[in-house]
Amino acid sequence: MRRKARLALAAFAASALACGPASGIVVRHDAPPSLYRAQASEIPALADWPGSGHGVLIAPGWVLTVAHTVAGDRPESVSIGGRDRAVAEVILHPDYAPPTGPGPDGSIKPIMDASFVMRDIALVRLRNPVTDVAPVAFHEGRVATGDVVTLFGKGQGGTGLSGALRIHPQRGSLRRARNEISQVLPEWIGITFERGDAALPDEGSIGRGDSGGPLMMVKDGRLELVALASWTYWDGAPEDYRAGAYGLTTYHTRVSAFRDWIAETTGAGAAPS
Repeated sequence: MRRKARLALAAFAASALACGPASGIVVRHDAPPSLYRAQASEIPALADWPGSGHGVLIAPGWVLTVAHTVAGDRPESVSIGGRDRAVAEVILHPDYAPPTGPGPDGSIKPIMDASFVMRDIALVRLRNPVTDVAPVAFHEGRVATGDVVTLFGKGQGGTGLSGALRIHPQRGSLRRARNEISQVLPEWIGITFERGDAALPDEGSIGRGDSGGPLMMVKDGRLELVALASWTYWDGAPEDYRAGAYGLTTYHTRVSAFRDWIAETTGAGAAPS
């Protein structure tokens, strides 16, 4: 029994940090799939890591992502605009500190507490500047609870009832969803996956494989980058965890919180003012 619990906890921790049809993001069970279909032209700056996870092009030579997508073996390339771009260097935030494990009693609360302070952000320098895709614009305005944001992803599909379905790969077709911001923290934007009358018609959530995907806000008719998909809060038994299920709150690394580090690392050419 203890061995099963350890295995379940390990699976939960990996999915929490890696974070229907085999398409991206988790969607409402009672909404038509057509509401979520997205075209690459809607977010041309989206970057795809090999097999799983995302980032966004923020300058011709730089991709911004969450640290846990690139903290292991350095990726040799990243796909942007349908083309592979060679990676020159991966730079994790100097204070990046991923959760290390459960408490002495097997509780996952220490993992959740550590996730709030892990500084999950990284910059990737490309070998050659990207000249055929425009970098994403940073959102520099006010962000508040109740604001509507759009998330994009290609991770495991599923519905709020099932959560992300493990039978599907972590790289499917591009989809998007809209949600209201439920929590604004200094370094995080929280999104709770609501259902029924409390939800938007195209409400959704991130699942496994969506880490690093952009959370965008419309300003003056264009989508601007607010945050990057990172992790999901869970306070139940690890074996019961379902990524992307209704009621769960996902946390997205708030880009504006790291504007100084982005500016210092990129030479000020890719940071929000």
